[in-house]
Amino acid sequence: MELMLTASAAFISFSVTAYLLLSLANRARLSLEEDMQIEADMNLKEMFLFVDASKLIRIYIILLISVPLLVFILSLDVIATLVAAGIMALVPSAYYRRAKAARLAQFESLLPDAFMAISSSLQAGSSLMGALENLVEDQPAPLNQEFALLIRQVKLGINFDEALVAMENRLPSQDFRVALSAIRISREVGGNLSEVIESLAATLRQKAAMEGKIKALTSQGVMQGYVMTGLPILLAVVLFYIEPEAMSQLHTTTMGYGFMFAITVMLVLGFLIIRSITKIDV
Repeated sequence: MELMLTASAAFISFSVTAYLLLSLANRARLSLEEDMQIEADMNLKEMFLFVDASKLIRIYIILLISVPLLVFILSLDVIATLVAAGIMALVPSAYYRRAKAARLAQFESLLPDAFMAISSSLQAGSSLMGALENLVEDQPAPLNQEFALLIRQVKLGINFDEALVAMENRLPSQDFRVALSAIRISREVGGNLSEVIESLAATLRQKAAMEGKIKALTSQGVMQGYVMTGLPILLAVVLFYIEPEAMSQLHTTTMGYGFMFAITVMLVLGFLIIRSITKIDV
């Protein structure tokens, strides 16, 4: 009788503990999913992508679980599975940074023509807001998206300078910040705004041409960085197929793990050094 009571009490205690742990885990999951959805919504709206963030999060969670599981089934290697899980965990942030940088670069490439269009509209007698409205109609995305948002904010009652500051915060471009500073100073102290904007357009066009020349001259060094980093990895994959028994020492022994760690560190450092040498800011 006592044994049955003890077993019943232990079962009840285990059930209650399991229920509490599952409840806490479910709450943590819901809180994490909500935070991820809020952050994803903000990032997507910042890039003017109006899609359902919850669907993207569900797809990402499925890939985060399925890809490492598939790697483990194919390789039966715990290290490869952990590496695949780490890569999948970093994919969304890396893709977002890359997409944001590409959008900013496209915005900067459109700035010279945009400033020339604004200067032409001002010389034709339009106001600054009228010139910006013409710009939104004529220019492609993402430039027209950002200036359309600026115009909407001004029409809703936000001060023009405050709207410019908000736009400057959305677009962390040094060229754009300098241009906006010149425009604000010209509006405050007076002067021919169309000439100021035209000179800004000419300066930005010269800067873009110089950056293109530098990029062309350093492209060989950039390619060498990718080749020198990828070649050891390619050779390692080939050797794993040619000599699997010898190469298996790299992921089955402590010394092998040490060698892999040292090789990874040296490859990353070499790639970063080559990249810093070939990256020249104008």
